[in-house]
Amino acid sequence: MPDIERLKKTLRFLDRMYQQHQVSEDPEEAVAFSKLAVLEFCGWVEMTIDDIARSAVCITLPELEDRMPLEKLIKNTSGFNYERHVIPLLVTAIGSTRFSRIEKTLKDEAVLDQFTSILNSSDFTRMRNRAAHTYNDGTQRNYDAPSAVIGKLGQIAPVFDRMKALCREEPPAEILQ
Repeated sequence: MPDIERLKKTLRFLDRMYQQHQVSEDPEEAVAFSKLAVLEFCGWVEMTIDDIARSAVCITLPELEDRMPLEKLIKNTSGFNYERHVIPLLVTAIGSTRFSRIEKTLKDEAVLDQFTSILNSSDFTRMRNRAAHTYNDGTQRNYDAPSAVIGKLGQIAPVFDRMKALCREEPPAEILQ
């Protein structure tokens, strides 16, 4: 999985810079640190989803050439909406039967709803898209403070860890037949 400790370090740095620039004469300085925190977090989320899919498929398809359809899908996927991005990647990687079992496990552990609510938050998706497709043109934009992004990371990272572990488990024999 992409290095979460490196991301935390970056987000803490951005939070310090954000706090220091709250009193700046130019409010865009603090906004720039918020924007970068959102982009860093979203990049980590997308890379983590890709990593989970890649790790899971290596169990059943150890040859790189057999994994090329997944790699093509990963390359053409940009975003982290649960239904539009996560499900297609993981179903391609591990199959619908295994994915359904993993999803049921996450539901039973009461973490799936929280996970999907973070990924599918329209405010967060809109903020990510605006941050990724705009520049600082002097128009005041609002992004979550880096401290809020750190909070989201703390909520979603354990679910990613659990999902990766479930995807890496050997599939039951009846699925492989």
